[in-house]
Amino acid sequence: MEAVIWNVFIILSILGAYKYNRNVGIGFTIFWSIWTLIMLWGGLQNLQLIGVAISSFIGFNFSKKISVQEETIKKQKQKINEFERDKSRIDNENLSKRINSFNPKDIEVIDTNAEHREFLINALDEAKIQIIILSGWANSYVLNLDFRKKLKEALTRGVNIYIGYGYKSYGQTILKKHEEEAKRDLEDLQQWCKSQDTKGELFVNYYPNHSKILIFDYFFAINGSFNWLSNSGGAENEERSWVVYDKKFIESESELIISRIKTTRRDFFKKVYPFKH
Repeated sequence: MEAVIWNVFIILSILGAYKYNRNVGIGFTIFWSIWTLIMLWGGLQNLQLIGVAISSFIGFNFSKKISVQEETIKKQKQKINEFERDKSRIDNENLSKRINSFNPKDIEVIDTNAEHREFLINALDEAKIQIIILSGWANSYVLNLDFRKKLKEALTRGVNIYIGYGYKSYGQTILKKHEEEAKRDLEDLQQWCKSQDTKGELFVNYYPNHSKILIFDYFFAINGSFNWLSNSGGAENEERSWVVYDKKFIESESELIISRIKTTRRDFFKKVYPFKH
């Protein structure tokens, strides 16, 4: 009976040591292993060595799991601190509310024009369900022949594309030539979409907004400072955005933006062509 109690004491001391610190746990394992080999013999020695081995295995894996959790929490705090510094650049209330619940693996930061363009082109080439683009401005330098070709290909294979743009500063906004061309190009794309009866639909809405968002299917959502439809990637200004892979956030953000685009669109037509109630 005394041997059983002593064995239980050793096992608990090893588990407790691992809970406190992995290195302390390893130290206890070595100590009790040597003590058992010197002080005991026969079946009792074997039994106690088995107890030491099992408790060490359990303690080591437990401490490893705790270490991973602590590292995850540390990374999450670092990401949140970074996000706090970028809040004004991102300006997304939905993201601000949810970021505390994200796994750090579900977030990454991009800060070059080339990276932003790569994500955009990849979305146009690979999307199967939806592409959502919010951009303060749109111009013909970005909406060039190659870009419009990629949009058409995506629409043909069944991708729904939602585009919202049209930032307005104080006073009357006069569109520049390349902005007027972009507006016409998007209108032409809508007409082409209808005439070709494509599998996917194109929703374009010109309304006041300053958001810069790109959503690719339910794979990622990018929020930041990059104007997707007016920045061709050649500018020298630093652009910084957050790529979020959290599916719940992407679904929520998609629903919010699509609803806003469609609602604003209906409101616009009500003003032009009042409906009878």
